[in-house]
Amino acid sequence: MVAAAGFAASADAFESRCPADDVEWVAGNDECLRIRAFNARAFDAEQRPNALVVLVHGDVSRGGPADYLLPIVPRLSPEENGIVVVALYRPGYHDGEGNRSSGTHHQRRDSYTPHNIDAIAAAIGNLHAAYRPRRLVVAGHSGGAAIAGVIIGRFPGLADAAVLAACPCDIARWRATRRSRWSRSLSPSAYADDVEPTTQVVAITGAADQNTYPALTIDYVESLRARGVDAVYQILEGVTHGGAARSEQFLSAIVRVALGEGTPGRRSGSSRPEARSRSSARRTTLAAPGPMEAMPISSGRRRTDPGEVGHGAA
Repeated sequence: MVAAAGFAASADAFESRCPADDVEWVAGNDECLRIRAFNARAFDAEQRPNALVVLVHGDVSRGGPADYLLPIVPRLSPEENGIVVVALYRPGYHDGEGNRSSGTHHQRRDSYTPHNIDAIAAAIGNLHAAYRPRRLVVAGHSGGAAIAGVIIGRFPGLADAAVLAACPCDIARWRATRRSRWSRSLSPSAYADDVEPTTQVVAITGAADQNTYPALTIDYVESLRARGVDAVYQILEGVTHGGAARSEQFLSAIVRVALGEGTPGRRSGSSRPEARSRSSARRTTLAAPGPMEAMPISSGRRRTDPGEVGHGAA
């Protein structure tokens, strides 16, 4: 009884410091994460969104608020497409108004830890329960792409699709090129075997990316495809590290998989039976992959990108 009372008191204390309304804040295990939800009020118990898209930012290693993905939200046309878009602030990061997610980002280095990734995955699960979308998409850039890649393998079945921009999908190889070993972070490449075949994965990177170079994306996607996962990649000529997250290819891939239209270059498929996450209790219904097709290398305008490298983090 004492232990139960202590747990209840702890839960009450957490709720008092985390006003989780799934619009501005969401609970993720024992962390309270800042979010910005768009088009969230358009749905109720009678009307479900076509999709929930969760945006996960990179390391923002030069400092400051982690707001740089917010400008892409209007380009996703949430109202027109009937989707809810949530920009999630990773543990320890803050927005432009100074609202900070609890937890630590380890000085914005080597922070893709089991604790942080599990907190983000739990937050995504809570958002799914709140909005009851027909599909769930996790879209990340740079370090956020690495986190998304780990989540779809560490929590198979949690998301219907992942869209990864400028992904350092093999952390050890990536850090070897940066001459700075990371010991805490999990790597998408280590979880490739556990990704559900029904999960759609689109990975986009710039040919001019001098940070998370294209081979990290190509090799990861090829490893998924070898296991039957519906995965494709696109290499964008002239596009830099930051430019991948602003590219039309990144935005269109998010919308396509959110609306169940299939990965770029694929046709959409029928639904498959529910797949259970071995690391979480909830289930999601995933869309079937279409036939494999080669993805062309696409051209894009080269942009000046002052945030290309930033202390060697993503």
